[in-house]
Amino acid sequence: MPQSADLIEIFDSFQGEGTLLGVRQLFLRFAGCNRNCIYCDTKKDPSDRGYSVEGLGSIHGVRFLPNPVSKTELLDVVKAMFSHCHHSISLTGGEPLLQANFLAEFLPDIAGLNIPVYLETNGTLPDELEEVLTYIDYIAMDIKLPSATGEKLDWNDTERFLKLSRSKQAMVKMVITGSTDLDEILMGAEMVSNISPETPLIIQPVTMIGKGYDPPDIEQIGEIHDRLSKFVRAVRVIPQVHRVLGAR
Repeated sequence: MPQSADLIEIFDSFQGEGTLLGVRQLFLRFAGCNRNCIYCDTKKDPSDRGYSVEGLGSIHGVRFLPNPVSKTELLDVVKAMFSHCHHSISLTGGEPLLQANFLAEFLPDIAGLNIPVYLETNGTLPDELEEVLTYIDYIAMDIKLPSATGEKLDWNDTERFLKLSRSKQAMVKMVITGSTDLDEILMGAEMVSNISPETPLIIQPVTMIGKGYDPPDIEQIGEIHDRLSKFVRAVRVIPQVHRVLGAR
């Protein structure tokens, strides 16, 4: 039976995080998430109006298309919006791998168009990643540190996910707050160093303020960078730069 998906939005913007910072992408934001991180600022539930489709900025206006969307319908939207200026499509959320069955049907058609695929994921669903890994070119994987997210983490699933990701152009991101536990950061960094030592590790200071936590100060960021740089080859501190541009 053909699969369908629920989307939040499709929009044209610039990647504001990680090692592909600044490239222009067509973002496909999938509905739903299996996490509830305290710092999350992203809508996860679809609107009764359907999913929104918007070009770069608001000048082109916003239109709404109905959920759920079939692979043919979504492919038509991607074909209409993707152009020479785009580096790739970004599968984001929410957590896009919650809809892995749909992606397993949709992504072969994207591969047929020679459009690179960038997956933004919380790194907790290794079985679902394995289902679509063939069609993914870039993986931006979070390690959801419990002291930052307010939720427990299955480190075994995180380890399995990282082992699968290393076959692609991958990066690992850890969001840190003022109360993030250094031992957890070191545990995540040691995992990266042991499993995939060439993978860049991004330390992202939290930018959303006012939900009961504070961002880290520069001394804390410096200490984390110093400790991690002793055994991880590529540690970078990169905030959410798209906010500076006034973009999503």
